[in-house]
Order: sequence, then C-alpha cells, then structure tokens
Amino acid sequence: MRFSMEDNKNKALKDYVFGEIKEYDLEKIEAEVLKDSVYLDVFAGSDVAFKNDISALNAQDALSKLSQLQAYNFTYKTSEFPEHNFPQGEQFGFMAQEVEKEFPQLVKKDPQGHSFVNYQQMIPIMAETIKNLNERILSLEEQLKNK
Repeated sequence: MRFSMEDNKNKALKDYVFGEIKEYDLEKIEAEVLKDSVYLDVFAGSDVAFKNDISALNAQDALSKLSQLQAYNFTYKTSEFPEHNFPQGEQFGFMAQEVEKEFPQLVKKDPQGHSFVNYQQMIPIMAETIKNLNERILSLEEQLKNK
C-alpha cells in the first residue's frame, strides 16, 4: 500500500509505503504513524479467513469497562507540540490514561512516553455494548407492556 499525505509543517507530500513489507508488521506501521502523527482512515483486513482464535465479545464486560470512561471535549496544545500536527479547534475524545486502565491493548506510547488511543478498535466494543443495551430496553418494554 502506498499513499501520500500532506505534511502540515512543510506543506509537502510525504510518501508512506507499506505494501512492500513482506510480512504485515503492525508494530512497524504504528511506530511510523506515531512518529509523524499521521491520522489515517484505513480499511482493515476483516475477512474471517485472516483470523484465528475468534470469540464473541462479552457485552456485559464491555459495558462495565466503557462505563468507567469519561468523554471529554478539549483543544490540543498545538503550540507546545507542533511536531504532532494536531488539529485546531474543539475536539472530542477520551484521555488515554483512562482508556489504558480498561482497555490496555488500545493504547500505545510514542518514544517520548506520550499515549495514543486506537479509536477505531473501540468501534466493535461500543457496537456490542449498544446491541446489549438495546436488548435490555426491548425486554423492559415488553415487561411493561405485559403488566
């Protein structure tokens, strides 16, 4: 996979090449992405043929963990961390340190020890939790209807 992205500091395109990697090494790709603070929307290999050790998420456990997280609105300290090319203006998200307590596999640290959250991996957890909550609501509605 090859793509170019504008470097916010230099306003120049920088090439990223991942397709020539013989083995898919997520650690190397994450290191490159964290180094340059590149924010990507990518398609992930999700075909069942690519996966081992498949098990359903425990919705109750996911709900319990998600309930521990606080969502925040904030602005980045863009002048203190210009090398990260953070976006300007109001943002929404979680604090990585809080996410790490509940979902340690979703947090990575850069060489300076700053934490980054893999928000894309939160989607299936949230989807399963929403399904579980919807089932509870439907069950409660049915109980109320039958009274």
